[in-house]
Amino acid sequence: MTSNIWKPSLYNQNAIFSGIQAQDIITLLNPQEGEVILDIGCGTGRLTAAIAESGARSIGIDNSPNTIEAAQAAHPGLEFHLADTRYFHFPFSFDAIFSNTNLHREPDADEVVANIARALKPGGRLVVELEGRGNLQHLIRAAREAVQEILQFQIEPNWYFPSIGDYTYLLERHGLYPQSAVLFDHPTRLENGAEALRNWLKMFAGSLLENVPWEKTTPVYERIEEKLRDTLLLNGQWYIDYKRLRVVAVKE
Repeated sequence: MTSNIWKPSLYNQNAIFSGIQAQDIITLLNPQEGEVILDIGCGTGRLTAAIAESGARSIGIDNSPNTIEAAQAAHPGLEFHLADTRYFHFPFSFDAIFSNTNLHREPDADEVVANIARALKPGGRLVVELEGRGNLQHLIRAAREAVQEILQFQIEPNWYFPSIGDYTYLLERHGLYPQSAVLFDHPTRLENGAEALRNWLKMFAGSLLENVPWEKTTPVYERIEEKLRDTLLLNGQWYIDYKRLRVVAVKE
């Protein structure tokens, strides 16, 4: 399994909630006509397009060729680039940088934040929501137990789920000064009924289960589902036990 080659069809099925529930963070961003705003981890471009509705020049970047191709096809009037969050470079600075549920997939957080700081204008703002400390607690435990029972080896996620203190300290080290930061529970209902959790695992858990042989993925998925029925299956609907960290910061 590879984490940066995503199927846009599965992404859209499982990330519809992201676009719907991100309206409040876009409101927090408060994009203005004429601003230049970067959307990091833009996926198929739903939120990049929502930002552009304000009249801002909205540019999306992502490290998945498939999703960038899908974004360009869905929003031909907008600008999208295949880029690594650690190393992207533009010949101009941004009024604001936005990211929704992406930066926890970047284990090199220091490099990412340093690059974001370089890309912002003085006085520019960062508005970001990522998955924070305690995120996916039930799911990660179930995945560890399932792999141990079936394959007799241990797995560890390489996701970055920071606490408020960890992340705000990191931002300040790079000249980005937090204006607000909140960590909150965000249980999220998945789409597509009985297949919802399995589709989520296929889409988002590639790095967690990357050492699982392909022929063993189905029994591992089944065991994970068994372990989570009592905690994440409610009235026939699968939920994911997200914890979100939402931060607004300004570059000095």
